[in-house]
Amino acid sequence: MDLMTDEQNPGLKDKLRLLDWRKIAQKCMPYVLAVVLASATFLSVLGVQSTNAEYMTIQNSKAEMEAEMASLETGRKELGDALSQTKSLTDQLVSLNADLQALLEKAELEEGEVSDKIQQLEEIFDSVQEQEQQRWVLPMQYKACTSRFGYREHPVAGEGTFHYGVDLGADKGTPIVASRSGTVTTAEFESAAGNYVIIDHLDGYTSRYLHMDSYIVTQGQFVLAGQIIGYCGSTGVSTGNHLHFGIYHNGEPVNPAKFIDI
Repeated sequence: MDLMTDEQNPGLKDKLRLLDWRKIAQKCMPYVLAVVLASATFLSVLGVQSTNAEYMTIQNSKAEMEAEMASLETGRKELGDALSQTKSLTDQLVSLNADLQALLEKAELEEGEVSDKIQQLEEIFDSVQEQEQQRWVLPMQYKACTSRFGYREHPVAGEGTFHYGVDLGADKGTPIVASRSGTVTTAEFESAAGNYVIIDHLDGYTSRYLHMDSYIVTQGQFVLAGQIIGYCGSTGVSTGNHLHFGIYHNGEPVNPAKFIDI
């Protein structure tokens, strides 16, 4: 039987080539598998590393979030403390305001009471002043009333005349006081009256003090009832140490015995 060559049987040549490739593949297969496994392992490692990186990123984010939450919690506590302090201060201000209001009301009440007291004192003072102005006192501590108000025989002229006051006898130098509060309108010497003083009591009444040894007040001076204005003597037309005391109302003489106990 004749054998065919490769040219005569091309299919055989292809079969031989296929067998060669199978042999090569069988020989290379372990290496290929090793490469594949290595690649898979590398990719797996890369995946794990990527996963680990993502995990670490998540952990870091979680830590940052926890830190942020802790900071927020601290801020919340600080805000709560601040609000608590603010409330405490507000309560103190409210309490102080209430105390201040109470003090103001008390001050207003006390001011009203003080004003009432002042008004009462002013009324009392006015009343006392009015009574003081209307009060007559004995102008001098005398020994005897030597001549009363009215008609009499004049001790010097020896004829009947009207006596416009009362004569009060006393030792020389005996103090003479204002019988009532008022303003001195005259303090001078006159030949008949001697050293004399006239006081205006500002309500139509005047009082006169004649024959004094001396006077110690001046015109325009305000004197109080009982204040010393001079001293007893016998100046002017006089027969001895005495005080001629007279009271006039709207220029008309009135009996001093109606105002003082003589």
